[in-house]
Amino acid sequence: MNCIFCDIVERNAASHVIYEDEKFIAILDKYPISIGHVLVMPKQHFERVKEMSQKDFCGLYVRVHALNTVITSRIGATASHISINDGAAANQLIPHVHVHIIPRTENDSAGFTARKYLRPEEMAEIRKKLEVKDLTLNA
Repeated sequence: MNCIFCDIVERNAASHVIYEDEKFIAILDKYPISIGHVLVMPKQHFERVKEMSQKDFCGLYVRVHALNTVITSRIGATASHISINDGAAANQLIPHVHVHIIPRTENDSAGFTARKYLRPEEMAEIRKKLEVKDLTLNA
C-alpha cells in the first residue's frame, strides 16, 4: 500500500512533526486552512474510523483534546475547528484516519477553500512554535 502518512510515520517523507508518542503523531498540514492547522493520526494505518478499536479511537481524541489546548493558546486562536473526513464521500483525501485541528479567530474568513501553500521556512517556524515534547493526557 502507498500511503503518504505511513511514509511520514516511517520517516520516508518530509513533514513538520509537532508531537509524537509510541502510537500517535501530529504534523502541520502541508496546505493549511489557517496558521497552526495540525493533523493528528494513529501511526498504525487505518483507512476508516470503523477499523479502529474504541480504545485507539479514544486515545486519538485524548491527544486531540490536549493538543487543541496547546495549539490554540500558542497561536492566539479563540476557537478551533476539529474534524475527521471519514471516507471518500466525506472528502477524505488521504485514506489514513486523521483529525484536523484548525485554529480559528473571530471573522478570520478561513474556510475549507482557504488552503494555502506556506514556504518551508514558514512551516519550520510554526512547527517550532507548536512542538510539544511532553503532552499532559487526562485519560
